[in-house]
Amino acid sequence: MDRSRAHAVAINRFLALVFGASMLVSAGGCPAMLATVIYVWEGGNWAPAECDELHGERVVVICRPPTSHEYRHAGASRAISQNVSELLVENVKKIDVVNPREVDNWVDESDWGDFRELAEAVRADMVVHIEMDDFELYKGTTLYQASTT
Repeated sequence: MDRSRAHAVAINRFLALVFGASMLVSAGGCPAMLATVIYVWEGGNWAPAECDELHGERVVVICRPPTSHEYRHAGASRAISQNVSELLVENVKKIDVVNPREVDNWVDESDWGDFRELAEAVRADMVVHIEMDDFELYKGTTLYQASTT
């Protein structure tokens, strides 16, 4: 009987310790952390697209930086084009996105000014054009925080 009583007391102490620790953690901001984990786990705040014009089409994605930033952050527009292309492939049914490398090669070799020329050259039905007004990589002298408009 003494062993079972000692075992019950040990379990009660353990449960009290777990309960007390959980109360301390929740008082210290853990609900915000828990909410963030749930937000990330659920996939963020994705909303369905309002436009279904790209379903079943061959699409070319091009991002053009402002002329003042064309050489300053040369890889930014290409990275944005690549990421948008990947998101379109993941989220739009039956879409055929032109490989960004093919687009880059054509843009590098051609002097173009019309999106129809680009679409015809890569045999695309639709063009997704992203024009950046501004792109910054630094928030301060020592802090990297990219932002674009």
